[in-house]
Amino acid sequence: MIEQLLRQLKYVSSIVSEVDSDLANSIRVEGLKTVSSIYLPDKDMLMNLGFGDLDHVRKVWGDNVEEACRTIYEILGRLEEQVLATRDLARQEILELVAEGGLAGFRIYCHRAEISLFQSLFDVSLLSLSAENFITSKKQYLASDPFYSLFKIGPLRCFGWAKVPKVLISIPKYQVFRRIKLALVEDDEVVGQDPFNPDIDYRTDLFNRNVKTISDSSAPVESELYTDHIELEDILNFTPNHGISSEGDCLAVDLADQMSILLPAGSSHLVLKSTDGFKSVRETKTHEFGIGDYLIHMDMHIHGQSVVADKTEMTELWKAALDSMYRNQYQALIANCENAGIDLKNLDGALKSWRRPVSEGLHAPQSPVHFSLLIEKVLPVNTLKGHSWKEAWSEIRAYRAKAIQEGRLEHEAFRQQVQHTLQDHLEEIAACAAGSEQFAVDLEEPWGDGPLKFLKIKSINRGFVAPREKTGVLVHRSEVDLFRAEDA
Repeated sequence: MIEQLLRQLKYVSSIVSEVDSDLANSIRVEGLKTVSSIYLPDKDMLMNLGFGDLDHVRKVWGDNVEEACRTIYEILGRLEEQVLATRDLARQEILELVAEGGLAGFRIYCHRAEISLFQSLFDVSLLSLSAENFITSKKQYLASDPFYSLFKIGPLRCFGWAKVPKVLISIPKYQVFRRIKLALVEDDEVVGQDPFNPDIDYRTDLFNRNVKTISDSSAPVESELYTDHIELEDILNFTPNHGISSEGDCLAVDLADQMSILLPAGSSHLVLKSTDGFKSVRETKTHEFGIGDYLIHMDMHIHGQSVVADKTEMTELWKAALDSMYRNQYQALIANCENAGIDLKNLDGALKSWRRPVSEGLHAPQSPVHFSLLIEKVLPVNTLKGHSWKEAWSEIRAYRAKAIQEGRLEHEAFRQQVQHTLQDHLEEIAACAAGSEQFAVDLEEPWGDGPLKFLKIKSINRGFVAPREKTGVLVHRSEVDLFRAEDA
């Protein structure tokens, strides 16, 4: 069933990627956790991504995606017992290794987002795993002193998902290396090869003897959707679609609720400081962030008056159709939006913004998903006179890129205005910070598409490289490792 689960998730992500590559990447990451983790894909996260309501999924993505999602949820339900058994085996292996070499000599190699998952396997009175018991990168491994044992879930791969640095094999700092892995996924044959002499393989019988292999003999779930043509290796060789843009050094800031954000190194951001008892909001550079501070995250409007779009032909067509429906068929417009899945909290406000004339800027949905639904499900047929929604979206993207390049978004002035306003609300903000790791403040000002989000900074990690459009975006913690530099 695990292989079927991976194929179904890959199918869903391949369909979604035609519209929203970020959403597609999130779906694939959830599925691939099965290969290298002791936990199943997060069903709640998949639902939060918009795939919980199957009727809604069918309306937005079609019958095949609905069938795939139905199969995915059935598989997740059936696999729970098998996963519980795997966790029991992991507990047993870990306790044996700690008994043999002591807790100080024990390490787990894993994704940094999985540290808390391994810690949750044990009652602290039985075994308390600290940060020192985990290795999450090549740099950390090479800097570590020798230790007794290393434990890992999953295969030894050089490429794609769950890849490990070759130094884990060629420069052993441990006496015992023990693993649990699925029989479904084999080790890469070249993972232990000497880089200068391929005839030398550092994998010895030691590695083979210390692998507990888990077979998946469960019968697949019956499904009318054919996905056997999807190769397992294509699924595992996961390379996210980042788009084409310049990249720069970044920090990954881990926040509350398993969220993270990539920020350019040296950039400035609004932060609620913890060092003075949450009595100030400051413009703070990334190297001045402190654990326990609150990062203030906001959505920003594009001030289109100061930028002239190069192309507006298709934008004028859909804006005219939207304006006509808003004035003459308002109830039908709202119903179409809701049925299509454009479920914004302030839908009327969004529609008013989108129908504004081209002379005031190319105001449009922020999400390509919502834009495609607006064109294909909400507005009259052939609104674009034979052109596709992707062609119309290219006008919006070009306009926004120009706005950024010309520096017309007025980021600094915007943040200064927000900072000044927040000073008058510090007492209530400090009360919120004292009782919650994340909260929102709605100042009833035109900050963007929602209230200001305050998120507690849990950790700060260096060694990431990401394109500009991927910075400043809140994502699940597991996703930022896709941008970790090779030598980090």
